[in-house]
Formats: sequence, structure tokens, C-alpha cells
Amino acid sequence: MTKKKWDNIWIGMIIGIVGFAIGFLLFGLGFKLWSGGSLSQFINYVFLGVYDFESRIVTVAVLFDVALFYFFLRKQMLELSKGILAIMVLSVPVVAWLY
Repeated sequence: MTKKKWDNIWIGMIIGIVGFAIGFLLFGLGFKLWSGGSLSQFINYVFLGVYDFESRIVTVAVLFDVALFYFFLRKQMLELSKGILAIMVLSVPVVAWLY
């Protein structure tokens, strides 16, 4: 099997970080649609203002990385998947600290 051009652990880590940010924004946009508030209200009042929600929001944001991990794993891009997995593993202490 030939190695694909983008099959690199560092690119996977970058995709994992971007995927986390996209997951966070999608959750914030869902909150915006549900509550009628703005994205800045979500960040300032819900994420930063309510300490009980921080770990839950980070956990939901990481779920987007799980979907990316599965997608690239099915594409046989194992090194890239390892990078995404590394970001997911590094997010566990963050969730534990915020909890």
C-alpha cells in the first residue's frame, strides 16, 4: 500500500485542533439557534460564565474529532488518524481539569 501525501501525524494533529474548533463553533451555533442568543453570548456567559458547562462543552467539541478520526481511519490514513487521536487523548486532561 502506498502512503498518501497527507498521511502525516503532524497534519493529523492540525486537523484535530481545527476539528475541535469546528465542533466548538457548531455547538455554539446550535446554542444560538436554540436560545436565540449570539455566539459571543455562548462563549462569554455559557462557556466562560458557567463552570459546570465547560467540561461538557469541551467533550461535545471533541466528538467532532471522533467523527474525523473514524473518517480518516476508513480512508486508511493511519498516521493522520494517529494525530487526531493524539489531540483527543490530550483533551482528556483538559476535560478532567475543567470538571
